[in-house]
Amino acid sequence: EGWRSRQKEKAGQSRQSRSSASAAMSGAHRRKAGEKLVAGEEELLRQIDEADRRFSDLKNQGKPAEATQWLERGVFLRRRVHGEGSEELERAAQTLASECNVIGMTAVAAGDMVAAHELLKKADILTDTGGLVKDDAARLRLRAVTFNNLGCFYKRRGKLHSALAALDKALRIELTQRNVDNPATTHLNMCVVLSQLKRHRPALQHAKCAMDLLKDSVDPRSALGIVGMREGRDPSLLAVAMHNAGTEHLHLGEVPHAIDLFSRAVLIAERSWGVHDPQTQILRDSLDHATAELEDKSGGEGHGPKKKKSKNTRRTSSGSSGSEEGSEGSPERGEASGKASPIKGSKGANGSKGRGEKQRPGPPPTLKLPKIA
Repeated sequence: EGWRSRQKEKAGQSRQSRSSASAAMSGAHRRKAGEKLVAGEEELLRQIDEADRRFSDLKNQGKPAEATQWLERGVFLRRRVHGEGSEELERAAQTLASECNVIGMTAVAAGDMVAAHELLKKADILTDTGGLVKDDAARLRLRAVTFNNLGCFYKRRGKLHSALAALDKALRIELTQRNVDNPATTHLNMCVVLSQLKRHRPALQHAKCAMDLLKDSVDPRSALGIVGMREGRDPSLLAVAMHNAGTEHLHLGEVPHAIDLFSRAVLIAERSWGVHDPQTQILRDSLDHATAELEDKSGGEGHGPKKKKSKNTRRTSSGSSGSEEGSEGSPERGEASGKASPIKGSKGANGSKGRGEKQRPGPPPTLKLPKIA
């Protein structure tokens, strides 16, 4: 028994010495690993500075696609150094999401749909729940912008129902958040898509919502709606909203309402864009068309029974033909200046007017106004 107790005591001392040695060695390894980690951090910080410099230089050189690649590299380097939830990573992730939207819409305007989709999906991932953008207010604001731009992307591809779904998601965010970009532009985009789907009554409602949201861009002291640049709003957006609402009234046969809205839109456009600006001329042409249509109706009522329109006659809008452009000569806009692209009217909307009379063009299409971050 004495021999056994001595053996147990020796075994315990051996285990204790081995554990002490192991602890000492592990501590040495941890110190060496710590030294390597510090050295690695210094290298990563140097790479972050290099990525930021490359991003700034390429952006100034007008090479946004290449610049975004370096910005994305900087984001993931910050994630390794600072970890998720850090202020440095948050700022970089927000910048990346914004740049993906800007460059994505530039690619849409240029017709590079593959690059556009890739960039917009990156912004979608960054702003999704669990993405790198953690600040909830900033995340939702950027997410609304992303859905809006995805709506424009799908509209350009001719996928109108997908566009409508994306714009609806954007509106749901904008209606529940205060710190978001102006939702009036989202309503205008909804108006265009719904008009292309020939759903003119809901399209009109969205145009009116945009007008209500933009009312602060008009000087309330002016009964005619003369523009007053207030609160940083772009009053030309109000001219676009009025024009689109007037166009939808024309589709619905409500010509006097259309004339009223076109008249007010022309007044605002003349002050915002200038009397001789091509955009102003588009609105003036729409007003002339509506006025002539009303005169035709009034003349018809005073000279016998009104002629019925042909069954094959139909009004056309910016999307009634089913094409992804919606109307000839109106490319997707990549700016947020509020100006609309020139749009040509469609022919034959009113059918035949009788022998010896010219066929009047149909109502003007809604002005397309894609949104960009």
